[in-house]
Amino acid sequence: MGVARGAQGTHGGPSRSANFWGPVGPSGPCGPCSELYFDRGPDHGCSAPDCRPGCDCDRYVEYWNLVFTGYNMGEDRQLTTLPAQNIDTGMGLERVAALKQGVDAVFLTDQFRPLIELGEEIADKRYGENRQVDVALRVLADHSRAMSFLVADGVLPSNEGRGYVLRRIIRRAARFSRSAGMEPPFLERFAARTIDLMGGTYPELHERQEVILRTVGSEEDRFNRTLDQGLVLVEEAIGRAEEEGSKVFPGSIAFQLHDTYGFPSRSPARSWRSRTDTRYGRLRLVDERPAQAGATGAERGRCLAGGHRPLCPCHRSSHGVQGIRA
Repeated sequence: MGVARGAQGTHGGPSRSANFWGPVGPSGPCGPCSELYFDRGPDHGCSAPDCRPGCDCDRYVEYWNLVFTGYNMGEDRQLTTLPAQNIDTGMGLERVAALKQGVDAVFLTDQFRPLIELGEEIADKRYGENRQVDVALRVLADHSRAMSFLVADGVLPSNEGRGYVLRRIIRRAARFSRSAGMEPPFLERFAARTIDLMGGTYPELHERQEVILRTVGSEEDRFNRTLDQGLVLVEEAIGRAEEEGSKVFPGSIAFQLHDTYGFPSRSPARSWRSRTDTRYGRLRLVDERPAQAGATGAERGRCLAGGHRPLCPCHRSSHGVQGIRA
């Protein structure tokens, strides 16, 4: 085990080195911090002579962090001592589990591995053989727990607030699964396995099992129907572009795919390449849709408060839709 400590400045205050935390905004509480690392041994390292805690290799794993919150930073970047100081400490529980169980990643621990194995079974692929499949299986394992607990807490899919977070989580899990070759529906099975794994410690999962499974299954089905409609639009737009000899995918269609059909805002070409690889990869997205005006002050206020989805009218009126290269 190793410890990296924050250095002290020459005038009693902390030096603002890499071992200094905060503030989270332009001003606020902050202080020096310490990280606790576990040395997994040279077999997991990069063999560089300067390899040490903080190296990008897998030898040293940070599993605990302590922040000595003793200062307030003003907007002028000056530090003043807090009247009530504290130590903010946090341990990575799943990282500790991975170290104790002798596995290389948290997704191989006994709380994640059964979800990974379910994904392997459904996709008929093995974890560790293909990076794209590995990412999809990790997303499914992680999101399965998130969506199950959110519904257990009374959250339902919607277009605002916590409900929108839940909707995005379920839909993100659904679309990542396609890159692993999975055929829907299957998210209910992931939710059911999450309940089996964690329901003993969190009884609310068992108590609301019917609601969890019904909600997850219904949202997955709704998204898949929407997705299929959007894919038809993609194919038609690509076909027209090729007929015209164009190397441009219409920005208006790209916007519609995101705003109406829930396609990733970054680029359909990147996120859906497994479905449209031979053609989509040759096109690039550009913006031909003018910015949409008309959002009211109240709408902008709700947007700033986090109540609107990405590319809501508030965003459109001020930013428009940006073109993205495929």
